[in-house]
Amino acid sequence: MFFPEDILEVVVEQSNLYAIQCDTNKPLNLTTKELEQFMGTAVYMSLFGLPGTRMFWNKATRVSQVANTSRKSSRLAIRRLWVQFQLPPAICRCAPGQGT
Repeated sequence: MFFPEDILEVVVEQSNLYAIQCDTNKPLNLTTKELEQFMGTAVYMSLFGLPGTRMFWNKATRVSQVANTSRKSSRLAIRRLWVQFQLPPAICRCAPGQGT
């Protein structure tokens, strides 16, 4: 896509590490392929005017290019993790060492 493989590997490694720090019972187990799919579908989804992310998997508004590429549950888990990366530790529910 837009990033070299070594950068993607670092993002995957750090995402998996952070997920374990948040909750040892819920490992993310993200792979570089899943990260590439996540980033690609995020770009593709930005081209549509759907007001909610879940609508891409909804029967009435389903977009097969997105729904067939990634499972909704794994996509939402990655998205939730990345949102937490952006929050200050005091606000983040999964600050390292605090659990969920």
